[in-house]
Amino acid sequence: MAKLSQHDKLSLKQAADMVLDFAQNSDLARSYSVPKTITLQQLADWFARHDISLTQMVETARDPNCHIPKLENPLGSDWDFYTEASDGQASAGIVDGVTGETLTSLSHSGSLSSSTYRSKLKLALSSRQRSIDNASYQDFLTSLSDGFSSIEAFLNDRVRQWNYSHPSQRFNDSSPPYLTLDEKIRKWVPIMTGGKSLDLGTSTWNSYKRLQELRNHEAIHPDKSAQSLSYEELAKQCNEFSIGICGLLFELHRLFDVEIPSLIIRGKYSPTVYA
Repeated sequence: MAKLSQHDKLSLKQAADMVLDFAQNSDLARSYSVPKTITLQQLADWFARHDISLTQMVETARDPNCHIPKLENPLGSDWDFYTEASDGQASAGIVDGVTGETLTSLSHSGSLSSSTYRSKLKLALSSRQRSIDNASYQDFLTSLSDGFSSIEAFLNDRVRQWNYSHPSQRFNDSSPPYLTLDEKIRKWVPIMTGGKSLDLGTSTWNSYKRLQELRNHEAIHPDKSAQSLSYEELAKQCNEFSIGICGLLFELHRLFDVEIPSLIIRGKYSPTVYA
């Protein structure tokens, strides 16, 4: 008998909310010029013009393995590069669209990540799934480490682009005094977003803080000689991951008004885990 399980399907409301989030925030939706303020009724009309029933789409979207046409970009951030050239003449690289700088490159066969924060989140979600499949607390702690690294990598991206565009208002994160992740969210994000800030009284922030406490004392700086956790509590924490990690990344993307990758939206609406 499985120690942890997940619901096979999302509720109708979860599926409808997820489809709307894809319509308002995904890169593919923006390529189709879907308005960021679109409502469900307007989305139903938009789908109808493409001979798609929104009602049927929402029902189908209850299955977490179902792709959402016109709205969900299936492409990820990790790529394999192959070349038969042995002299380094062939090359592949990732260029920042804002600064124009080459972020990374290869001249021989290898792997490329076009986005560190997305790759970190992909690892985090994989570890979280293993923790569910194997009822493994250690896999969950690994997912927390990569999940928080993803948030930090996303903010580092925004800071790097901000420093390029605002040379007289640069943020310094390379010498003391160093800011914590929370301090960057509280102090730097409102400046970079033109005054918008996270609501620190929401379930998203509260879940983030609980997971942060767990990550600090159990994963990064373990202060116990032995660890234990009930399956019921592990299931609860796996559900909090969707809110406190994926949900926080979702809100940060909204504040910066940037497209939200499928990985984040899917993670936010991960089916409920239970013991």
